Amino acid sequence: MNHHTSLLKEELIENIISDCDTDMSDKALQFYRHFFEEYFDETQKLNPYYRGDCINSLGWTFGVNNKDGSFKANARSYTRLFTEEDIELFYQFRKGYHSKSNFIILPHGLNIWRGEYRKCDNDNDGHGTCDYFDILLSLIRKYYFQESMSTRMRSYVDPYKNWLNTYGYGESGWRTFIKRNYLMPFVNGEYLVKDIFADNSSYKSNECNELIGKHHNFDWCLPRCTNNGEEIPLSTAKERAVNYMKNSLWIWEERANLLLTQQNNHK
Repeated sequence: MNHHTSLLKEELIENIISDCDTDMSDKALQFYRHFFEEYFDETQKLNPYYRGDCINSLGWTFGVNNKDGSFKANARSYTRLFTEEDIELFYQFRKGYHSKSNFIILPHGLNIWRGEYRKCDNDNDGHGTCDYFDILLSLIRKYYFQESMSTRMRSYVDPYKNWLNTYGYGESGWRTFIKRNYLMPFVNGEYLVKDIFADNSSYKSNECNELIGKHHNFDWCLPRCTNNGEEIPLSTAKERAVNYMKNSLWIWEERANLLLTQQNNHK
């Protein structure tokens, strides 16, 4: 780790504005070099097999039209129910969405398929993740624990097994993967993946039992779907969207603290 350019907490949670993808901006690359130096060569160039990516995304939950400008209530059916307090929370979320605390290094291809959602398959074999990171983590955990996965699930994870294996195998590999990428806020004390739509007070608990699949999963990942594909009331979908924002803000704060602890321990 480069100890000559220590980052402050304010830098980890600041809103980055860039003409290019913020997760590959100069400030993002400085962050990656600082905390993920193994992905860089001796000339400080990022290995082209990898790229930066946002962890929690905005577009699927709130609509791409809400990535900038004033809040568009009609971007999603449930966002029409947002109160003034919810809209203010959204602006806080949008600022954090482009902060270093929400950035990670991933293989290029993994970054691409994360945003997929397949319609009209009708086979319950996985519709994609819609960029929900808890679903991605659930697939990675299945890989480490050698749990049964559908052919489609396996086709998403297996191409990156060499990368995953660098962290180890089995439960040890899974725990190392979580720790090394500062992803502890996504799991409970038993390293089980929490559902990102969980109630915020529950999500923040180390004993959280609202695990991935409680509200959404790989087959039915959108805020308006139950975990078996049925449609839920708009009010419930709106509540999920609010939980998603609250949980994300907490994750970014916690992740910033983990990053700073790591930095201070290596000075």
